Amino acid sequence: MTDNLKDFPEAFLGRLNLEARSADAFIADTVALDTGRAVAAIRRMRERFKKPEKTAAVLLLDMEANGLTETVDVLQPHFFRFDRGLRRALTSRCGRRTAHNHRCVPNDPLCDLL
Repeated sequence: MTDNLKDFPEAFLGRLNLEARSADAFIADTVALDTGRAVAAIRRMRERFKKPEKTAAVLLLDMEANGLTETVDVLQPHFFRFDRGLRRALTSRCGRRTAHNHRCVPNDPLCDLL
């Protein structure tokens, strides 16, 4: 597991029957293996945050801001049940991600602003 994938060529690793994975892909795959247990573990982890406390929306936004976009995509459907404002926080009206990598702007034809 590494985020330095460029230094681990697939052709070389394949001969060794290995595969380089980014941290995001590894975590997303791990969550997908047993989603129920993973979601419960992440919820317990989130509930331990005390200063400051974190809602599901804030935790997912923090994860996304730190490059865990695949992981957030796997977790989102499970956290929507508990935090209905989360979908609006993560997706703009134009459908683009809004957390730290897109902000709808006036006169952008793809954005449907208020």
